[in-house]
Amino acid sequence: MQYNQYFGPLIKEICDPKGVRYISIPEVTVNYINENGIKDFAFLGIKHVTDFENWSAFKELKNYTVEFLDEQTLKKIDDLAYIVKQGGTTEKGINKLRDLLNQTVKSDNVIIALTELSILFKTRTKKSNSDRVYIDTLNLLARAISSLYLKDTYPSLSLKDLS
Repeated sequence: MQYNQYFGPLIKEICDPKGVRYISIPEVTVNYINENGIKDFAFLGIKHVTDFENWSAFKELKNYTVEFLDEQTLKKIDDLAYIVKQGGTTEKGINKLRDLLNQTVKSDNVIIALTELSILFKTRTKKSNSDRVYIDTLNLLARAISSLYLKDTYPSLSLKDLS
């Protein structure tokens, strides 16, 4: 399977001769959903990341049942990301995200593939009352990197220990 983010091959080319393993976000995401038996999900990101036919490094996810968001919702996600970039996380931004998800997403599983949304999720003060599962790709990457490098010190450590 090929999980190339745009600069992935170049990063791998730099890392390999130094004995450093490159870990891609799409790879750890696919591994996570497979390990957890997740078959369907909504996928949140900017338009290019959600375009599994052309630009997205997450193309492998098109082999699952994906709830794709409409153009208008993708535009709202882009706008929200811009607000976070300009003003950081605010209660207003968190509320906009909550309302957007409640109004447009039907899936019980939601994969977050946008840094600004990850930041909003991490800083929200109230947890959702729904049974919806949010899967943050940046969190998955951090856990995978931690697991990889901590195994040298703690060989019996598993990725599940880091959740």
